[in-house]
Amino acid sequence: MRAGIQRERDVRIGISHRVGVGCGLFMCAAAMVCGAPECPVYEPLLLREIQPRGWMAGQLRNDALRGVAGNLQKVRPQYTPATWVHKTGSAGAAELTGNWLDGYTRMAYYGGYASERSKVNRYVREILDAQEPSGYVGNMPADLRWKRLNRDLFNESRTGVALLAYYEMTGEQEALDAVIATADVIMANYNEDNPPFIYQPGDENYRAEPVEGEEGADDFVDDGDPAKPKPRKINGHVLMYVDVCEWLYRLTGEKKYVEYAEFLYRQYSESNDIGPDDIKLDVLLDPEIPLEGHGAHVAEHFRVPFFLACATGKDIYYKASQAALEKFSRFRTPSGALVSDEGVHGQMPLPEQGYEYCATTEMTASLASALQKFGNPEVGDWIEWLVFNAAQGARTPDGTMINYLSAATVTRAKERMNLGYPHNSNGRWHYSPAHQVGGSCCTANAVKLMPYYVGSMWMRSADGAGLAALLLGPSEVRTRVGGVLVTIREETGYPFEDRVRFHFETAAPVEFPFEVRIPGWAGSVETYAPRAAVTEGKGRKIFRKKWRTGDTVELKFGHPVRLRECVNGEVAIARGPLLYAQPLPAEKKVLKKSRGGVPEFTEWELLPESGEPAAPWSIAPINPDAGFKAVENPAYDPERPWAHPRWFLEGPLYLRRGKGAVSRLKPLGSTFLRQAAFPVRRDVSPP
Repeated sequence: MRAGIQRERDVRIGISHRVGVGCGLFMCAAAMVCGAPECPVYEPLLLREIQPRGWMAGQLRNDALRGVAGNLQKVRPQYTPATWVHKTGSAGAAELTGNWLDGYTRMAYYGGYASERSKVNRYVREILDAQEPSGYVGNMPADLRWKRLNRDLFNESRTGVALLAYYEMTGEQEALDAVIATADVIMANYNEDNPPFIYQPGDENYRAEPVEGEEGADDFVDDGDPAKPKPRKINGHVLMYVDVCEWLYRLTGEKKYVEYAEFLYRQYSESNDIGPDDIKLDVLLDPEIPLEGHGAHVAEHFRVPFFLACATGKDIYYKASQAALEKFSRFRTPSGALVSDEGVHGQMPLPEQGYEYCATTEMTASLASALQKFGNPEVGDWIEWLVFNAAQGARTPDGTMINYLSAATVTRAKERMNLGYPHNSNGRWHYSPAHQVGGSCCTANAVKLMPYYVGSMWMRSADGAGLAALLLGPSEVRTRVGGVLVTIREETGYPFEDRVRFHFETAAPVEFPFEVRIPGWAGSVETYAPRAAVTEGKGRKIFRKKWRTGDTVELKFGHPVRLRECVNGEVAIARGPLLYAQPLPAEKKVLKKSRGGVPEFTEWELLPESGEPAAPWSIAPINPDAGFKAVENPAYDPERPWAHPRWFLEGPLYLRRGKGAVSRLKPLGSTFLRQAAFPVRRDVSPP
């Protein structure tokens, strides 16, 4: 095998054996506080203590000022606080605006532009001014609350998370107080006497009017009897009020939020009136049951047992957490995304299999939760792979459009596709600033993705004694360690650069352990840390010394070219945390010259150039005389690396007729139509 080229299979994380439960899933839980390892391993920092730098800051700034993230109201005017101020009861508007505001608040404060911060401040002020005397902050009219069918818990979860992000960015106590007050109202109304996930007589009379295009508007329970009315099934998004419970517990330390989160998960797991079932405890613990449900649901639900495992210490939740990690790894596409062409459907993670932007964002948040709780360095590898490949490969570099659905291998990106999968024929694959299907849910969730990555790059050790750089990239952390103000600046072009340099500034000399996660793909690691004691653990290096202003730590990673085997036997080609693909010639067809009357935001689809076969390339068997090598791009732009990446991979590919050619592969996020996995040809000889 050629030196510098590795062949690997995707690593599965977690347990692969059947988990036995010796008593009822929620009964005798006290007896299960035994086998879980001590967790969490890390504690999150406040959002305002981390700042992006370099290309990450540039991308966020561009998205906020010129991309759809900062201009979504122009193309979808319903993204406004009016849903709260006027108590519209719209589940879709609250979900989508809340998701957008959560991401945009972080983006605006990371970007540092006064105009964007002013917009966020104005929106939050309108929401807070609509708070009722009871403490309730939400969009449901009084006569529609606590009726299950309205998704009010999910509405309040998106409101709550947006306000908590604002609190952590600004320190505005009123935002935190509003979330606490609303939580008290919710816990008083959804309880054992009025369970939130079980139908009660008359529930069907309290359904809010469905919003046209709203995700789930046509989600009905069908028992096969055409004579019976088909009430809408309770939507699984509502479980995610657990997000608010976890955040409030972290900020206040009050156990009532843990107890309420466990109550919600117990209700969810025991109810037949709510779905999907994938994360219900008995289903999750059975490795023979594949993932089937809506991808965004299962991706967000993924983090619920993580929180409960650490907050309760119960072994049953730890087993569920590890089972979730293992099960999810089976449905990971070559780009790192969860199979989700709206639903997972138990489908194989093929290179051409669709994945949904909503699910990609939620998987990023859930995996970051797993990394924080359990410290698996492999999870950090997965997050970087997911964000730098699946997410960047489903958006335009300028941030004006996304694909609602994308794939590792994309041979056409049409508005309507007939690929034989349940949902991908309906306006999801083309490039758009605000897809109509799902009420633009993916556009709103896309705003959150990179801010969520930034917020998880740095964490504190659980004992509070040290800091850890867990997700790599240009950034800065500014916090107190041992009572001393410490700033660490991470200078790098990662994932386009092989070196990562950390520069320290301290208000006074202070000793603490500084940890850096070492990517699993690194072929070698060179370190430079003068006078620091260096220890190594699984997937990490820990540097300890009395740190002073001017101290540095530098790491240089070997970036071997690696072959990753896909489930269909094809081979994907990677270097570092980036998947590389063969760009395919494309013809652009403009569907809308402006979206919402705004000429900057067009909408288009891509078709193969006339006469070009789809995905024509294959790869010869790798031997010592053939392989791919990194070639530096003379047009590399460190400010816009996805449009102008630093490295190409050059190597031999073959057309169907066996004709060889030296091909130039690009990072997935630098391509549109592309082939990202290649069959290994046995009928041609390597050059």
